[in-house]
Amino acid sequence: MQLSNKFLNLTNYLPILLKFSYFKEQILIINKSVLLFVLQNFKLNSLFQFNSLVCISGVDLLGLKYRFCVVYELLSFCFNLRIRLKVFLNEFSTLCSISDIFVNCVWWEREIWDLFGLFF
Repeated sequence: MQLSNKFLNLTNYLPILLKFSYFKEQILIINKSVLLFVLQNFKLNSLFQFNSLVCISGVDLLGLKYRFCVVYELLSFCFNLRIRLKVFLNEFSTLCSISDIFVNCVWWEREIWDLFGLFF
């Protein structure tokens, strides 16, 4: 429990729009302009150590202002913690590829492009 409290306090210093937890998993909603910065901090900061990208998912929210949501799921083996980062986009937005940070993202980014037409 002490580590999760430290984790919650450290996320106060990152540009996060909304933060909540669901079944012991932290869910953070961020702006697309700070995606690379937040992912680099979660991977390279010794206090987080989210070294593994588990999955990238795309969600189609038809009828809403932000039609698409891209969800990044990260895992810290060191602290046995999971985190989800969510980025909301409209139909004409593009998103930066995170292949410089996590090499295994390329397949999931291609799948999201094929299914939803989101450009990375």
